[in-house]
Amino acid sequence: MSLLKTEENNQIEKYINLENNIKTIDRLSSDGQVALHVASFRGHSEIVQFFLTDSAFTSLATISSQLTLFDISKWAEIQRLVITASNLHDFREEIPDNNYIVWSIDGESLIRKGREFREQIDLYKTYDNQHHSITKLLIEIVEYYLNEYLTEQERFSSTKIDEVKRCFRDAIDEQNYLKYFIKAYTLTNSFHRVLNKHLALYILHYFDARPYSSTPAEYRLINCLAHIVTLLINHPDVRQHKYIGLTYRGMLMSPNDLKPYRIGHYILNKSFISTSKNREVAQMYAGSGQESVLGVISTQHDPLEVPVIFKFIIKHDDTGIDIEYMSMVEDEEEVLILPFSVFQVKDRIENGSNTGSPGLIEIELEQCEDNEQINNEKSQKTYNLHNFQEEIPDNNYIIWSICDDNLIKKGEEFREQIDLYKAYDNQHHLITKLLIEIVEYYLNEYLIQQERFPRDQIEKIRDCFTKAIEEQNYLKYFIQAYTFTDSFHRVLNKHLALYILHYFDAQSYSSTPAEYRLINCLVHIVTLLTNHPDIHKYKYKGITYRGLLMKKSDLKPYHIGNYILNKSFISTSKDPAVARMYAGSGQENVLGGLSNHHDPSEVPVILKFTIKQDDTGVDIEHMSMVEDEEEVLILPFSVFQVKDRIEYGSDTDWPGLIEIDLEQCEDNEQVNNKKSKSK
Repeated sequence: MSLLKTEENNQIEKYINLENNIKTIDRLSSDGQVALHVASFRGHSEIVQFFLTDSAFTSLATISSQLTLFDISKWAEIQRLVITASNLHDFREEIPDNNYIVWSIDGESLIRKGREFREQIDLYKTYDNQHHSITKLLIEIVEYYLNEYLTEQERFSSTKIDEVKRCFRDAIDEQNYLKYFIKAYTLTNSFHRVLNKHLALYILHYFDARPYSSTPAEYRLINCLAHIVTLLINHPDVRQHKYIGLTYRGMLMSPNDLKPYRIGHYILNKSFISTSKNREVAQMYAGSGQESVLGVISTQHDPLEVPVIFKFIIKHDDTGIDIEYMSMVEDEEEVLILPFSVFQVKDRIENGSNTGSPGLIEIELEQCEDNEQINNEKSQKTYNLHNFQEEIPDNNYIIWSICDDNLIKKGEEFREQIDLYKAYDNQHHLITKLLIEIVEYYLNEYLIQQERFPRDQIEKIRDCFTKAIEEQNYLKYFIQAYTFTDSFHRVLNKHLALYILHYFDAQSYSSTPAEYRLINCLVHIVTLLTNHPDIHKYKYKGITYRGLLMKKSDLKPYHIGNYILNKSFISTSKDPAVARMYAGSGQENVLGGLSNHHDPSEVPVILKFTIKQDDTGVDIEHMSMVEDEEEVLILPFSVFQVKDRIEYGSDTDWPGLIEIDLEQCEDNEQVNNKKSKSK
């Protein structure tokens, strides 16, 4: 009996021969119609539902004959069934085409991650196709990743699973993993998309002992992913197919996804990247070629997305594999870039309307020669990994604000959508559950894995949230956590600024389980504070100040009359002298110790906030871990209007200082009335 004997087939296959049934479905009748077409045309939605139990659906021609109202309703139902089944098996909607490259990292740890990955897979370097351990690893991939995980978690059809599984079986039988993995990878759209999604989401967990061993299922998944990658990287024949030179990749990307691709930035890919030696192929995938392959799925793409061509310069033997003659799609001249390759952005060109490719963005990525070169270049920067001063500039919490016409609607939506917290009870079990989720996911997983927080800081912050649960006092202990270290409040505000608006976008909010959990945690953190029953005891009305250094370009939204809505917390002080010190214009400049982190073009700024409403400012002076700053915390989604702006000259006590007066809007109606008059 084969070691790879599968489970019993599904219930339908017990009663009929599905393979023959598929042939029946696709068989042409005398008038040239296929069975599925006939069933749909006649309005037999029950039969269509049966036909779509597997991948045996055929494209439906447009029906031009006259339809009754009843026919139209049946036809709409059939269209819905076809679209649902197509999405289920195709995964285009679920896994956007550009995510494998969006899911890369450009932080300081990318070199270390790549080195760790190579070091931790040394056991594969004595690779022998005939060794029984290779067979065992492949059997585990088949039994768990294909038979269980893809079937149960990703809803892969039995037909597609069988196609992929056949490749891995052949790899065992013929002792040639390289050949048959490439065949599986290029066999269907679904497998390579889902594999890359899983690599992007989970492969970094391989380096973190806690989540790696958190559950047997996650442990097996991460192991399977590591096997898939490392069996290919260390295959004895992989160097026969090495590729050094130029390759291209085309796709559609949103402006937000393009942000990391700035000249000088380093990129490490966590998943496989399919590229082509032929630039024209890449242009078609970017939607800018003569025969755009994206034309048939254009409805899947956001109109804000722009065509992008990535030009990869591959320099190392162990990075690119020329799979043109192994691929199931030979005409794409494909080169596969392996995970954990490091590239630097060398150039970025945006083609104008007067060019041959209007709107196209070209990004040149050159592979790094060696880790030492990168580390030498980066070591020249005065960067503090745990302080995040370079990564998260001090003024970003206010730069990440919005001042367009939507800000009132956003504020209203946020308040309306968190009504469930208004019946807040510290002792309610729901509050405890939300706090546990913040600890388990946001602190224990996200901050450690994505932000590289040191464990000693995580433990201190976690202690605060644990005490909040035990003593049923979130207000007190959140403020302690927020003011305990410099890093936590900076990173929390960065995440609020980047992701909190996704809460109002159903597609972003539910795009991946990881992003869904992150956004939920951020919402819990804010709303548990906003609706805390004791918060009114600490309400603050009056004038507060915030000092910071800002670039002139960041000051542009602060015109007199403009409205500002903050997406994150704002730390202010009742004492203007404290604000002046943070702006670098006080007698005791607290920024003096880290002046190397600031651009010489930055100017000192004092923001003067006039708070008028009860639910905006929280006086945390006696709860804060830094009492002498007389701190008032302004809550997210507060709306202010710029009332005045003063620039001090060289003949004043504060030469070069800019003071901006921000007054809170009394109500949304006032803001809307003023906006309507200005139009």
